[in-house]
Amino acid sequence: MPELVGIDTGGTFTDFILYKNGSFVTYKIPSTPHAPERAILAGLKHLNVALDQTHFVHGTTVATNALLEGKGARTAFITNLGLKDLLHIGRQTRSQLYSLCPQQARQLVEHTLCLELEGRIQADGTELTPILDQQLPALKKKLQAEEVEAVAICMLFSFLNDTHELAIEQALQEDMFVSRSSQILPEQREYERAIVTWLNSYLGPVTQRYLSNLQSSLTSTMHVMQSDATTQPAASAGKQAVRLLLSGPAGGVVAATQIAKDSGHSKLLTLDMGGTSTDVSLIDEQPRYTSNAQVAEFPLAITMLDIHTIGAGGGSIARLDEAGVLHVGPESAGAQPGPACYGLGGSQATITDANVVLGRLPVSRKWSSGLKLDLAAARAALKIIADEMNCTQEEAALGIIQLANAHMVQALRVISIHRGYNPADFSLFPFGGAGGLHMCAIAKELGIKTILVPVNAGLLSAQGMLMAPVGQMMSKSVCQLWSALGNNYLSDIFEQLQHDAKQQLADVNITSNRDSQWLDLRYRGQSSVISLQWSEEDIPSRFQEAHQQRYGFSLADNIIELVTVRVWAYQDIPELTSMPARRGRPARPVEFASVADIESPVPVYLRDELVSSQVLTGPCIVLDDSGTLYVEGDWQAVVTEHGHIHLQLTAGYP
Repeated sequence: MPELVGIDTGGTFTDFILYKNGSFVTYKIPSTPHAPERAILAGLKHLNVALDQTHFVHGTTVATNALLEGKGARTAFITNLGLKDLLHIGRQTRSQLYSLCPQQARQLVEHTLCLELEGRIQADGTELTPILDQQLPALKKKLQAEEVEAVAICMLFSFLNDTHELAIEQALQEDMFVSRSSQILPEQREYERAIVTWLNSYLGPVTQRYLSNLQSSLTSTMHVMQSDATTQPAASAGKQAVRLLLSGPAGGVVAATQIAKDSGHSKLLTLDMGGTSTDVSLIDEQPRYTSNAQVAEFPLAITMLDIHTIGAGGGSIARLDEAGVLHVGPESAGAQPGPACYGLGGSQATITDANVVLGRLPVSRKWSSGLKLDLAAARAALKIIADEMNCTQEEAALGIIQLANAHMVQALRVISIHRGYNPADFSLFPFGGAGGLHMCAIAKELGIKTILVPVNAGLLSAQGMLMAPVGQMMSKSVCQLWSALGNNYLSDIFEQLQHDAKQQLADVNITSNRDSQWLDLRYRGQSSVISLQWSEEDIPSRFQEAHQQRYGFSLADNIIELVTVRVWAYQDIPELTSMPARRGRPARPVEFASVADIESPVPVYLRDELVSSQVLTGPCIVLDDSGTLYVEGDWQAVVTEHGHIHLQLTAGYP
């Protein structure tokens, strides 16, 4: 097996994990947001990786950042006559329904670049009006005059008949980046299909340039993590940039799913707290998917992992508003200048600074990147907040931590209670550089009594990228009552979609060896769907059970409607085996730290020195090169045979 490297570029840090000779080598370095490849190449140089002989899997924030910052390509939208305002009208929903002074939404879609063509496909897929030959040269000339870099094509009912979209694409694709809805999202609901296609074109040139430049620097094969927990070769991933918007967080969910199976934990709530944001998800035997996600103000009808993201990371900035109310995030200090305690010029108090002031993040040790924390700088930043609040620096720091925890608790409720699950039935699975500092307080607030902290928790998303299969998804809209489907109806659709997905992989020299089938179902008249993995079990009964859990009611079987069929084709990768935990005499504390609100000094352990079955009783601190664990009182931690740390609440609940 060649050497494998997983690379996760975050807003604050870039994480590396090298798999070599059956073991993992890790490294973390501050990101370089304006040129992400600089941090990547610097990290690979530190790891002494042969760029021409290593297989790379990359999770990137380039597409996400381009969307959030409004720095995508100049993009034209082409649709049917009478529909050029489709992207601006949307679904007529109001995000601030009761606000007397609503904030005006960003207008990334330019009205002047929304163009119409004659030609119409009917609802049964037949052609009503053809596209006139003279329209396409005139369209191309106009786009060139407007200096358009990318084009999004979305014609009515193209998911049934895409001949018009193909004709437009063939006329334009030589000169610009082109996305057509029949390729990006060949499903019903014209607005959702249109906005996803437009986003793909808006983000495509930026993402494609970045991946192409990085690939040329690495010279060997590079795959890119997608939002649906599969990877794609860099060349094809750049063409579907909209599928990379959760590129990094998806890797962590992949790793969590595998570790949960190996550790006997079938139900997990994941908490990925990095430097800029926190991502949460739910795993019940397997991760949950959604086709109703949203990034910024844009709906994303593509199928992706059900991950909820909030602006609460280690670098999230604390501030007081004009009324003197404390806020934490979503603004972040990022990699530059970073939290004040990094000593890189930051002066605003962040969550990391609060943990330093409280003593939960010891300043006595250097991290793997050579970073050494500055307690005096953290105190200076907290003093500004404390003076405004008329309290001590420790009290201000504790308020920041409690508020950040409240935000994360609410996010976990969104993906559990709001989905019909009781958080108390799950184990908390914290990772990311800062997840271990907040895990105990969050678990107790949710009624969770067990926590599982994985090996390499601070770089788990990068590790998960090495565990993800190469994959391709194909879908088909159906919209028929389940009771009306013929005996061979589904098998025929599965066969066609499997063929198409395998062919897509074959086009990039990948052979599929596994597939899975999913169904989107709803009651007739509903707009939301529930996704179920296909099996020979009674589908209507499974749907009724899932609907009851999600919404609290169920209806008659004869109005269940099959909306969409999805098929994934995969090429599995070899399973990665890791070294078992060390054995021998239990590790001793390397120092004792003073922690606010705790009278006696708290023991500090190095995670690399812990041995299998070693028991740690809170309060204590466990240091790792990529993160820190703060084990509160009333919790007991045990090191598993695989090196993970299992925490059990020993008291604290009635």
